[in-house]
Amino acid sequence: MAQAKVYLFITAFFFAYYPVIYDLRDAVLTNELAHHAPLVMLLAGYLAYNRRDRIRELLASSLTKDKGYWILTGLGLNLMGQAGGIYYLSQLSIPITIYGSLSYLVGKGVAKFLLPVLLFLCLAFPIPGKVYISLVFPLKLFVTSVSGFLLSLIGFPVRVHGNVIELPTMALGVDDACSGLSSLMAMVTLAFFCGLYLLKTWVSRLIMLVVTVPAVILANIFRVTMSVILSWKWGTWVLDGTYHLLWGIFVFVVSVIILFFAMIGLTRWEKTGKGS
Repeated sequence: MAQAKVYLFITAFFFAYYPVIYDLRDAVLTNELAHHAPLVMLLAGYLAYNRRDRIRELLASSLTKDKGYWILTGLGLNLMGQAGGIYYLSQLSIPITIYGSLSYLVGKGVAKFLLPVLLFLCLAFPIPGKVYISLVFPLKLFVTSVSGFLLSLIGFPVRVHGNVIELPTMALGVDDACSGLSSLMAMVTLAFFCGLYLLKTWVSRLIMLVVTVPAVILANIFRVTMSVILSWKWGTWVLDGTYHLLWGIFVFVVSVIILFFAMIGLTRWEKTGKGS
């Protein structure tokens, strides 16, 4: 009887989220902000699998089950999102519906225990285009402004106009990739995963996420500043094609190194008992 109920819920979930699943599939193939979604889902599955022993303990104990209110909340948000064409809302309702299903079928204890994994799953969903633009534009202006300031400090005759750094013989525009938002989303995903997997307290995990933001922004400021210096010396060809891709990889590697040292520091901090 219990297995039949689980199969029934899985079937109902598929039909309720069929349009959302296919929209997310198309986004993974066409939207660069969604390319990481399959990886996030795999990592979320691994985090749940890594907690299997504790889940067995919870299943063996006496569990209080929910009456289905969270399921109704998730399905309601899904319906609102699909009716209004706001698929991001429908996507965010997926973890809520899964949480409600676990609470109803298995018990509140298991659902609460897996809540951090479900929160991590939210990172799989690409942010809406309007939100992306509202975030990337000020970040781009900030990176451009700080890079221009640093260049002027070391003696370059630069003028900054919006996202353009102007020199006497050339003008370089800072594009969306150099704003750091794409790198930031990837790094937040990595930081969240490492925090859930390696760190023990939410204080340490929050610090890990906070450190990620300035790390990525500083790496991109360095990228833009060095790009201008190299372009001034050797020409703008150093920013084209493969070289531009290599700069992006460099920024990601630098951010990962900063994240790595932050992780080491937080792990030691937790061992001293200060992170509890």
